Amino acid sequence: MGTVSNLKKDPQINPASLRGAPSKSVFIRALMRFQGQDEAMAITIREISSTGMKASTMSAPFPGGKIEIGLRNLGAVPATVIWAGGGMMEVAFDRIINPDEIKMKITGTYTPAPDNSANLRRI
Repeated sequence: MGTVSNLKKDPQINPASLRGAPSKSVFIRALMRFQGQDEAMAITIREISSTGMKASTMSAPFPGGKIEIGLRNLGAVPATVIWAGGGMMEVAFDRIINPDEIKMKITGTYTPAPDNSANLRRI
């Protein structure tokens, strides 16, 4: 099995054949909507991989339901609900994604705070 970037280049690879791909523990807010509907609901992604995710939601759809997950930097990703219960759900993406692309990019420079320890009072 290749890296995620290599998998994206091969349209013959079926995401279902890659179940069990390494997942990352995250805490990311996203939007979920049933395919064909306009109304979206907020979910919290807890784990994500190139082929699916686990998320907490107030009202989970039924297993087998077709949904779209709005992911930062990737847009709407079609998915199928695999399991749902207890405010949690697991979904399988209909296409392979790169989970690193949804991370928020932090840019800029870092300047350490000045050392003011000489000015501190002893108590």
